[in-house]
Amino acid sequence: MKNLENKLGYTFKNPELLRQALTRTSAINEKIAEAARFNYQSLELVGDAEIKSTLSALLLTNLSDLTEGQLHERLQPLIKNDGVMVQIAKSIQLDKYLIKSPNETITDKIRVDAVEAIIGAVKLDCVASSNAQRGPLVVIKRLWAPYLVKSQPASTIVAGSTTVLVGSSTSTSLVMSTLGNLSANSFSLPQPLEPASSTTSSNVPTLSIAVAKQAPKNLNQKKLSPRSQTLFTACGAGKKNGMTLFTKAVKAVDNVNVRNIGHRGDTPLGTLVRKETLNELGEQKIAVLIKAGASWSFPNNNGETPESILKKRHPDKANRILNRN
Repeated sequence: MKNLENKLGYTFKNPELLRQALTRTSAINEKIAEAARFNYQSLELVGDAEIKSTLSALLLTNLSDLTEGQLHERLQPLIKNDGVMVQIAKSIQLDKYLIKSPNETITDKIRVDAVEAIIGAVKLDCVASSNAQRGPLVVIKRLWAPYLVKSQPASTIVAGSTTVLVGSSTSTSLVMSTLGNLSANSFSLPQPLEPASSTTSSNVPTLSIAVAKQAPKNLNQKKLSPRSQTLFTACGAGKKNGMTLFTKAVKAVDNVNVRNIGHRGDTPLGTLVRKETLNELGEQKIAVLIKAGASWSFPNNNGETPESILKKRHPDKANRILNRN
C-alpha cells in the first residue's frame, strides 16, 4: 500500500480506509485474506461527489465567466467512465492494488469505481481534522493536473506542481495558482531527496538542444522548472557521467511524469524509450524512473504512452523491460 500512497501523494492516518477502497465485493465473498471488512461502494459515493465538486471549483476559479452549460461541457471529460479516470487508474497502476477474486476481470468501470473510492477514502481520512477539504484537493490536483486544460484546441504544460492552461484564442496563460499555492508538507507528498543545486553543472544545458531544434516556436524556458529541464537533458547524458547526473536529476524532481514542451510532449520515460538505440545505460535509467513513480500509461500530446512507444520502437526488448519494471 505504501507504493500506492506515494503515487497518490498522500499518507493515510487510517490505512484501513485505503484497503476498503480497493476491496471488491468478490474478495469479501470469497474471504480473501487481504480484503477489508466492507467493500468500496460507500467510499465510491463520497468520492464521486468530492471529485465533481472539487473539479467544478477549480474550473470556475480559473474560468469564472463559464455558464452552467459550459462548465458541464468542460467537466464531463474529466469524470466520464471511459475517459480521464481510466487513464488516471492506469497511470498509477491501480490494477495491481485491487483486492478481488482471482476470477473477477478488471474492467474500466471497476477502475473508475476504485479511483472514486480512493478519493472518498482520503476525504474520510481527513474529515476529523482541519485538512478535510485540502486533503482531497491535494490528491485530485496530483492525479488530474495533466488533464485540467481548456477545451480543444489547446496545449498543456505541466511544470512541477502547476498546470498552465494555454488557449488558442488568447495570449493569456491561466495558471492554476489555487493548486500551486497549497502546502504539500501537511499531506506527506514525496519530497526531493537532494536539493536542486545537486543537478547543476556548468557543462549541462538547461534545456535539451534537440527539443530546441524540433520545436522552437513552443519554447519558453519559464514553462519548465530548472529541475525538470535538467531531467530531460539527463535523459541523453552519455556513459561517462550519465547515471550519476540522471539519478541526481530524478531525485530532485517532484513529478517524474512531467511532459516536455516539444510538439510531442513526451515524459522522461517516453523520451528514453523513443531513442533509436536502447542500450544498457538506457535500461538502467528506465529502472530509476519507474522506481521514482514514472508511469508506462501516461500519454503525451498525441495520445502515445511510453509503453506504446517502447513496443513500436523496440519490439524485441519491450516484453522483457515491461516485465522487469
